[in-house]
Amino acid sequence: MTTQSGDLRTECVRDAINRRLDRVARLVIPCHLPSRTDFPVLIHELRIRQRGIKPFAILFVYTTVLSIIALTTLSVSTQNSAYTPPQTISAQNPARQGRTLFTVLSMAQLAMIALIVPAYSSGIVTAERERGTFDLLAITVLSSSAIVGQKMVAAIAQAIMLTVASLPIVALVFMLGGVSPIEVGIAYLLLFLSSTAFGALGLMCSCQFRNTRTATFVTYLSVLGFLVGIPILGELLRELTYMSVLDMSFAPVFLLLFAFVVGALSMPLYLTAAIVFSKWSSHWRSRVFRMWTFAGAFALVALVLESPPIAEPLINGLLYHNDSVFLPTLVNPFMAMTLLLNSAGQTALQHWAIGGTIIFAVAATYLFRHISTLRFEAMRRI
Repeated sequence: MTTQSGDLRTECVRDAINRRLDRVARLVIPCHLPSRTDFPVLIHELRIRQRGIKPFAILFVYTTVLSIIALTTLSVSTQNSAYTPPQTISAQNPARQGRTLFTVLSMAQLAMIALIVPAYSSGIVTAERERGTFDLLAITVLSSSAIVGQKMVAAIAQAIMLTVASLPIVALVFMLGGVSPIEVGIAYLLLFLSSTAFGALGLMCSCQFRNTRTATFVTYLSVLGFLVGIPILGELLRELTYMSVLDMSFAPVFLLLFAFVVGALSMPLYLTAAIVFSKWSSHWRSRVFRMWTFAGAFALVALVLESPPIAEPLINGLLYHNDSVFLPTLVNPFMAMTLLLNSAGQTALQHWAIGGTIIFAVAATYLFRHISTLRFEAMRRI
């Protein structure tokens, strides 16, 4: 009788633990989950990704590169401090070295995450098509939201594993000082959220395109445009009001970048015209008509950006007060990381950049996952 009551209590405790784990899992993965903590797609994806030596080789290369960067940074900072006059040497030098080391390691990790995560996530769905297993996945009883969410978590888990593996290397900064645990936590939060956003972007591209090569190319192009294109666009818009003082040797490069930016900004107008003309005019089927439509949108955007009465208020409105900071860069993780580690004290610009980056990453992750779910549901009905 005592044994039966003990087994009953054990079963009750196990049920309570499973219910709590289910609640935590529903908060972590915002999708319709199966009963308890059963994630068949997630477990299957993780088992496939951990087979062979490839994931461990990537982990070894990742930590090796970070170790080399850390040793090189310490060596350079030590050599620079060796030339410092003795009367200026103080206890602040190790703290300065620690802050420099953490800044370099954080930027290096963010750059490597931007290179690694798209490769993990951009082939999630297209690989199923190429292997011929998409039909088996489509006929499962799991909802499209559950499949997409578990596949996204499996791709992001690889990046999180790499980031966690870097903690012993980053812990060197606590021996030198200069960095608080709060700053380390915020930096790693930015790394995790950036991994999530890039993974969700790759998942969306994988659902939109039919082969892995195209999905990977579009994902990398989008990440590069977000991380690098937005700062370049800010610099170009600031230079538009000072075109008369530009160095002529820089003019060809400036015109090339300006043409690229105008072409990117012309795409929304071109897509709007495509929606309108495709419904109300048969001329849209002509390639010449489409080319002239894009040329008209390109010319319109170029005239708007080159017109001082329009360009100057636009540029002034896109700048953060008098700091000459392009507002869209406040959602750029590189900008947030730079302000976090290099700004003197707590500034309003630093708070806006960190908060804007976090909110944008969370919103982008939800939006990309939602679009992927809708697209995956449409593919299941075909």
